[in-house]
Formats: sequence, structure tokens, C-alpha cells
Amino acid sequence: MRMPEQKSYVEPEDRATRVSDLVLRYGVILGRRFSRGQKRRFLAAAAQQFELCGFKASLEEDRCVVRLAGSKRFHNLYAGDLSRARAVFVTYYDTPVKAFGRRPVRAFDTNFRPTDAWVSMAGLAASVLLAVAFLALLVWPRIAVEGAFSVWGLLFLAVCVAVLALVTTCREGVAERENLVRNSSSLAVLFDLAREAQAAGLADRVAFALVDEGCRSERGLEMLRSRLGRRGPKRVYVDSLGSDGRLVCLTNLRTPASWKGGVDVRALSAPDRKRFGDYLVCAASDADEELTVNRASEVSVERVMARSDALLELAESL
Repeated sequence: MRMPEQKSYVEPEDRATRVSDLVLRYGVILGRRFSRGQKRRFLAAAAQQFELCGFKASLEEDRCVVRLAGSKRFHNLYAGDLSRARAVFVTYYDTPVKAFGRRPVRAFDTNFRPTDAWVSMAGLAASVLLAVAFLALLVWPRIAVEGAFSVWGLLFLAVCVAVLALVTTCREGVAERENLVRNSSSLAVLFDLAREAQAAGLADRVAFALVDEGCRSERGLEMLRSRLGRRGPKRVYVDSLGSDGRLVCLTNLRTPASWKGGVDVRALSAPDRKRFGDYLVCAASDADEELTVNRASEVSVERVMARSDALLELAESL
């Protein structure tokens, strides 16, 4: 896949206005990144966003078979020089399948359950059967009488096109609509961080990776690990930074002195370090050991800027 064609975009000069625009653009306008077309439009916008900050963007493509989805192509977007950077800030850009039933959503977890996909597929199959029954029992007999070049023929064609579009769009499940906290808020933070890092003269010390399939198979993370190798830069993986609570960082490495009292630093397990990176950053309440994401949180401009500033302090300390 080539880098998608980019449309002209003028970034606001005022930081608060710029961040507000980021939240609107990636949380609402490009808030769903589930289908191939939605992801393609996002990648075009994201590549331009990084290049406006002075970070050259590139795509990596891979293909493999995913359970309940078949063979799929995956695309990671990298910005900056991964070979020279001291830290690469990572998050996933895809959005999840709709979850049926109430259950908590946790940071650093795909939160994917096969039952959600099965329920979606059952609904899709029922819709297709109803459409087939409608065509066979009502439309086709009328076509036999009045001919294909009639209103009934046009109706038959319209229903077929609608069913094909439904199957193409929902074959992997029904897309979740509300994705502002998980994980558009993290994207807004990283885009603002790119601008602030460039202004602080850190453009050659940091890089960015937006990985695919973070809500399902985590194939994008595997691609990134293979790309970086064992001696790559420190990986800072962020998730749902717009959630309520203060910042939580899981790590066994040193953290900025300015974080003392403001960021809850906890130990990072060896499996999670291998899977995600050296620093795992999210937002949660002090008593929450499960790192539950509050998807109803208000993602304010001030919150995005404050969390971008905290990550900038981490970048400066590495």
C-alpha cells in the first residue's frame, strides 16, 4: 500500500486551538477507523499531521490470517527516524468492534471477545436472509410479470447493492461508534507531542508509531517489534490517555523527577514489557489496579495538553 494521497491542511498556530482541532478531527470526523476505507483516510491525515511537525512518515504493510476475519492486510505508520531516536511513542489507531453487554474496558488489553463478532455476524446473517426472502417472495414475482426494466427491477438491484455493502462493511462485526477516549484521545496527545517536541528541539530524539489491530490481534505490535529489533529505542506505549484519573506509568526504568507526586509510577511485568514496551502510560484512579478505562470521560483541551507535556518531560529525560 502506498502512502495515501494527502489533502491540503493548514494547522492553527495557537496551541489550544490546534489541540481542539485535533480532538474534533480524530475523535469525531475520523473517529471510526474500523473498515479499510476508514483506516486509509485516517492514515492520509495522520501522515500529513506528522509531516507538518517535521517528522517524515512512512507505511509498513503486512498480511496474515486473523480469526473470524480471514486474510487481512495491516498497516503501521511510522514518523521520524526509528534507527536514531532514543524513544518511540506508540499507540494503536484502529477502533474496536461493538461490545454487546456491559463489561469493563481495560487499558493495555484488546478487550476483544469472539462473542461480540459472533453476535454481529448473526445479525448480519439474519439481515441477509430477510433481504433474500423479500426479493424471492415479493420482488421477483413482480419482475416476472412486469420485466426487469421496471420499478421492481430497480428495487431488486437496489436491495442487492445494499446487501453487498452491508456484508462488506460488517463482515468483521459492527463498528463501535464512541471512540473518543479509546483511543482517539491518545492520538491527539501524540500529535500535539510531535509539535511540542519539534519546538523543543527534540525531533531527532523521538519517533512515533501508530500500529494497526490494537483492538484485536495486536499484529501491528508484532510488526513494530520486528522492525525495531532487540536494540531499538525505548518504547513508550500509551493507551486511552483521555480517561479520567491521573497518569499511570508502568515501568522498571527511571522516570522524570518532575513526575513525582503527579504521575503514579508502578512496576512493569516482564511479559508486558516484551509485549508493549519499556514504559506503559495510561490514565486511571489511584485505587484502580485493573486500569479501567472510563469511556464516558470528557476529553478536554487542557487534559490533552497536560498529558502531552508529561510525555515531553519523559522524552527530555531519556
